[in-house]
Amino acid sequence: MARLLIGLERPTQGKILIDGEDTGKWTYNQWRRHRTKIQAVFQDATGSLNRQFSVARNLEDALRNLTKLTSQERKARILGADGPDGHQPQAVGHSCKKPVRG
Repeated sequence: MARLLIGLERPTQGKILIDGEDTGKWTYNQWRRHRTKIQAVFQDATGSLNRQFSVARNLEDALRNLTKLTSQERKARILGADGPDGHQPQAVGHSCKKPVRG
């Protein structure tokens, strides 16, 4: 059922309505627009990260899929450029380049 609700599978019969819309007829772009409201939450958070990507790349993928931020805005948020003192913390900038470890 959960796979149907988040669009990983399509119903073979019947309908799934979200806000009165039949999700079985949604296009890829329609699903993308609804991703901020409809998501799976995995119990193993590290399982949802791509271990081949850096921390920054994993965060940027999430921000690209779930927000309307520009590339510059995403990078600023990830690197902490909009922090309290307006400077990028060196520790965050450096650690974001390391691959995810499990």
